[in-house]
Amino acid sequence: MARIQVLHVDDDPALVELAAAMLEREDNRFSVETATSPSEGLDRLAANGFDCIISDYQMPGQNGLELLNTIREEHPDLPFILYTGKGSEEVASKAISAGVTDYLQKGTGTSQYTVLANRVTNAVEQYRSQRELEETKEKLSEMAEGTNDVLYMFNGDWSELLFINSAYETIWGGSISELKTNPRSFLDLIHPDDREKVRESMEQISNGERDVIEYRIPNSEDDEVQWIRSDTQPILDNEGNVYRIVGSTSDITENKKREKELGRVNDLFEQAQKIADFGAWETDLRNGEGWWTEQVNQIYDLPTGYEPEPGEGVEYFHPEDQPVIRNAFDQAMEAGEPYDLELRVVADEEKWVRTRAKPEVENGEVVRVRGTIQEITKRKEREAELQRERDRLDRFASVVSHDLRNPLNVATGRLDLAMEECESDHLETVGGHLEQMEILIEDVLRLARAGETVGERAPVDFAELGHRCWHNVETKSGDLKIDLDVAIKADETRLQQLVENLFRNAVKYAGDDVTVTLSKLDGGFYIEDNGPGIPETERDEVFEVGYSSRDEGTGFGLSIVKEIVEAHDWEIRVTEGADGGARFEITGVEFVAE
Repeated sequence: MARIQVLHVDDDPALVELAAAMLEREDNRFSVETATSPSEGLDRLAANGFDCIISDYQMPGQNGLELLNTIREEHPDLPFILYTGKGSEEVASKAISAGVTDYLQKGTGTSQYTVLANRVTNAVEQYRSQRELEETKEKLSEMAEGTNDVLYMFNGDWSELLFINSAYETIWGGSISELKTNPRSFLDLIHPDDREKVRESMEQISNGERDVIEYRIPNSEDDEVQWIRSDTQPILDNEGNVYRIVGSTSDITENKKREKELGRVNDLFEQAQKIADFGAWETDLRNGEGWWTEQVNQIYDLPTGYEPEPGEGVEYFHPEDQPVIRNAFDQAMEAGEPYDLELRVVADEEKWVRTRAKPEVENGEVVRVRGTIQEITKRKEREAELQRERDRLDRFASVVSHDLRNPLNVATGRLDLAMEECESDHLETVGGHLEQMEILIEDVLRLARAGETVGERAPVDFAELGHRCWHNVETKSGDLKIDLDVAIKADETRLQQLVENLFRNAVKYAGDDVTVTLSKLDGGFYIEDNGPGIPETERDEVFEVGYSSRDEGTGFGLSIVKEIVEAHDWEIRVTEGADGGARFEITGVEFVAE
């Protein structure tokens, strides 16, 4: 355990000198400073940081409890031990009501200092562990805000909400505070026809079985519905009982719309004549005839009206894919086996196609093979982009996992040492919370790896969004200046997250009196503050995961900003602001014409 800085306030100079010597002898980690009056004690506290205050009760000018009330105004959680010779039930009652950390009556002999040293050690251990827990919770919450999915955690029977991120309010349109009060209130927001299906799924999960379910949420704004996909699984204890439920929910409305469009294709061949990039072909094995539609010619970049020979077409595929399509076609003609493949073709440029075939069998023999071919180059490019985004999120989650576990491991180790030295119900409580945080890290990281890139882009009123973001950032007296009256195309939820993170970064380093400016530049916008700025040598590092110039920083805020920028295909750079502060310039933005 690190050094323990103690301030002892007592109007008896001989006593504080003796107490300091005895405490430092009891534990070589102690460093004790003394003050012989409350005013002197306050001056020392203002000048130096301390881990614990020891104070007498009856002193000239201000008693110990009045000193406690003064200290609590600036240090609400700092351990404060009342160590007094005025021992009475009245004083003890007042001390407990005032919120002292511990109360100890002065005695005779040196054994009292052993007790006092143990009380100080226990108080500081608990104080430091609680601070580390709060920092870990903050990192978990910030990580969860980096995804568009709803991440949630309930107890085993859905009667208590343990965790949920703000994406719930975006996707569901419900209130998190209401959900905390009534954890099943989300059911009221589900389409009436789907509620029973969701209830059955919840019961199945509470019985120990994972479930993936799709259902609808009515959208009151346009009388349409949002389609939701929830992947939820139970967490079992050592006895096999469900004690926690974790899951993620995604908005799959756009996917459902695409499925609906594809579902209209009842007959592949009839639809092939209607869709521009969808061609059809046929090979008749009885008379050796075959035909292609003009759309196939367009995909292969062949002249319109080109007439193929039966079975022709394998040579137009990429050389590496030709054995695959040849084997599939042979199996279709000889064994009547259909196929559905995604392969490359080579025309003026390489293209991706989806090719399908359905043999027609008469009297046990294949007489005809009919097929379709559709260009899917754009979809394959999109899939590759999504895979890059998933890989990037996976790397991000791995780094976060390391950064979260370090302080948690330190807290657990220190707690073990403290429990070897003394016994306290408080330490057992801290141990239980540390164990819960370890489980929470595992659960949330598992869900975070299912993150997505930006959603549909739509016009966003930037000035209105800027004021909304500023309202969401806690600052006592800061000033926001917006010199920008345009709309841009973006995923509004992710853009709001980007702006709020940059606002919080400005407040963190420039203080509550910060002035933040949001304005337009060629091809984009910038956000700058009047704070200390970022040294030029560090500007290439600030977006790295885990980077922070302060010990209390999480190192996630600016890395999330960069993720959002890159997901929009924008660019970001850091430079110096007009008043010497930090200026973040984002370019490549598409403005919406008025």
